[in-house]
Amino acid sequence: MKRGFDPPRPAQSVCKLCDRLFAYFQRTKRRMYCDPCAEIERRSANVFFNELARRNRLHARTIAEEVHA
Repeated sequence: MKRGFDPPRPAQSVCKLCDRLFAYFQRTKRRMYCDPCAEIERRSANVFFNELARRNRLHARTIAEEVHA
């Protein structure tokens, strides 16, 4: 047995998106979202950061065009 190893313990929490009670095995910190809502949250974060990167590239491109003009 490893020193300092705690086996995952069962826990319950209420999802922040759908207000549904769900159970899970807590390994580190408490979970905020149930499995379906966690996937939705991941996808929406990915869309947000892709849009942010697209805007940054567009901004850099317009600045480069202005400098070379």
